[in-house]
Amino acid sequence: MDQTSFNWRMLKRALAFVFKYWPLLLVGFFLTILAGALSISMPWIHKILIDDISEGGSVDKLRTIVLALVGIAFLRVGSGILKARIFAQTQESAVKDLRETFMNHILRLRLRNSSDYNTGSVVSITMLDIEKIGGLFGSIIADLITDVFKFIALTGLMIYLSWKLSIIVLPLFILLVILMKDATKPIQRASTNVQDSKARVSAMIADCWDSNAETKTLNARHLLMSRLSGVFNNLRTSSVKLATIIALLQSGEVYIWLVGATMLYVGGKDVINGTMTMGSLIAFWSYMGMILGPMDNFLGSLGTARTCLGASERVFGILDADDVEDSTAGSDFPVDFNYMRFSNLEFFYTDGEPLFRGLNAKIKRGEKVAIIGSSGSGKSSIAALLTNLYSPVGGSIYFDDIDIRNIRIDSLRRHVGLVFQNPHIYQASVLDNISIACPEASTDRIQKAAKLALIHDFVLSLPDGYSTLIGDGYRELSGGQKQRIALARMFLRAPSVLILDEATSALDRETEKRVVSNLLEHFAKATIVVITHGSLAMIEFDQVIDIEKNRVLPPEG
Repeated sequence: MDQTSFNWRMLKRALAFVFKYWPLLLVGFFLTILAGALSISMPWIHKILIDDISEGGSVDKLRTIVLALVGIAFLRVGSGILKARIFAQTQESAVKDLRETFMNHILRLRLRNSSDYNTGSVVSITMLDIEKIGGLFGSIIADLITDVFKFIALTGLMIYLSWKLSIIVLPLFILLVILMKDATKPIQRASTNVQDSKARVSAMIADCWDSNAETKTLNARHLLMSRLSGVFNNLRTSSVKLATIIALLQSGEVYIWLVGATMLYVGGKDVINGTMTMGSLIAFWSYMGMILGPMDNFLGSLGTARTCLGASERVFGILDADDVEDSTAGSDFPVDFNYMRFSNLEFFYTDGEPLFRGLNAKIKRGEKVAIIGSSGSGKSSIAALLTNLYSPVGGSIYFDDIDIRNIRIDSLRRHVGLVFQNPHIYQASVLDNISIACPEASTDRIQKAAKLALIHDFVLSLPDGYSTLIGDGYRELSGGQKQRIALARMFLRAPSVLILDEATSALDRETEKRVVSNLLEHFAKATIVVITHGSLAMIEFDQVIDIEKNRVLPPEG
């Protein structure tokens, strides 16, 4: 889409998130109209004070006007506070809904798609871009509609006070709106550049922080700071350009002063000639200033809407990605399958060389299988294919005669468990980190799983036991402790097929023997697939698949 064009379809999609709160919007709309009506009444009261009270007015009339002013003041303040709260509630609710929709969608994207977005870009889009779209979710719509009525009312009052001055002022103001109509286009382009620069900065900061330890060991801090300085400089340049464009557009204020000077000269002569009262001139001056409000709001709202379009395109562009996992399609996982089979299996990542091609193997239920090969040969990709994180490029995996792609994803992952070499520890308690594998499990079951994974005693030594917060930003764990937390999850879930992707590599030899012994005993009837650089001596494998040589070796191989 041309960045200067106004995409009404995109605007409609964004506003759909706030229109679901229409009852609150109606109340806010009423309060906005009330505030507008109260503000319009003020210049007329000034007119009465000047024309009626200053020359022979009564005290009773003055008292009435003062009481009216006090009442209007309280109404304006009260309605303003309530209006601000209502629109803040609708805006933040709509932003929350959009963020939830975005994160739910991106977490459902297949890894080949979701890997296109790094941590920094996901954080930037979720926080900065959606916050930018949130500018549409406040009182902007109610204000625009109210400003239309306000413009009509002010125009009528101005014509009533002086048709001569109205003929001079109104066409000049309408000409200003026409001239400024497209002036917000550069703002959209500049704002999009600022948002893109912020996204690059966020991604770079995340990358620098995540690699902090390795950066220190490589003595690469100065190199990274040089790169950071580059993206910081781009952000500074784009932000200065945006501020300059906004300032240039605001220079149109001189036009308004010229119109005001013309009106004051003509109207002042009418007051001197006695064809217009001073109160009417002051009221007209006030209404002239007020009518700029709706016009300025229109231009400002148009500019706000334009700045949201770049952010909307990024957010909805991802939401339109249709390569998502469908957890409801397909059949249940065949728990009592007789065998699983790799049939002419072929896989490679986007724009990459094939990792393996024509891989064939047949694994009976309950067998213990090792998958070996050098680094980068595709061992971990087998684990990803068995859990349907990726789909085969060619061939397939079958459980009996059921293609894995025809098995419902949530059912497959309930019965096929995977422990990664570097498992993720969530920012939560130890209890929650283990129970995520089976949320309905009792505390006793969770502790039993922890004991089998040999992590229970360590957990009890923590300050708050199982309630201790762990994960990034909280208590750090060693690689072996992370692996045992992940193994506890599998002991708790008890899948029919267990995949261990270098899952004990960080354990010392003695702990590894004890954990593997517990695994073999606990999963005696399960199918276990061990991905390793070499066969584990403590496991007696039924077969070994050398993925690099693309063949099945005898168990002793």
